[in-house]
Amino acid sequence: MKKYTVMKLITLLLYRAVTAFLAVTLAISAGADPETASRGIGLAVWIVVFWLIIGGSGYLVTTLCALITAIVAAKRGVPRGARAFFIAFSILPIVTEGLFYLAVMLIA
Repeated sequence: MKKYTVMKLITLLLYRAVTAFLAVTLAISAGADPETASRGIGLAVWIVVFWLIIGGSGYLVTTLCALITAIVAAKRGVPRGARAFFIAFSILPIVTEGLFYLAVMLIA
């Protein structure tokens, strides 16, 4: 059970780090003056570089880590609470990535 606690912590910290990074960079990009072109360019760069490349790869690692651990946990008979955690964290990054995209579209 101890290794599942470590995997929970790794998954949670990785998800939080990617989400915090994307939120901060989005706030910085959206903070530019809307009357100038710098806001549009900043949001475009955020979508391509941060959201697509960094966020996508960070969330992909989180999802794969959680999904593989959920499958292994199911085969080894780990309690449902631990399996539910990993299943939730295999879906949550996809939902969060979509919400970030929606936020950018509403800001732009």
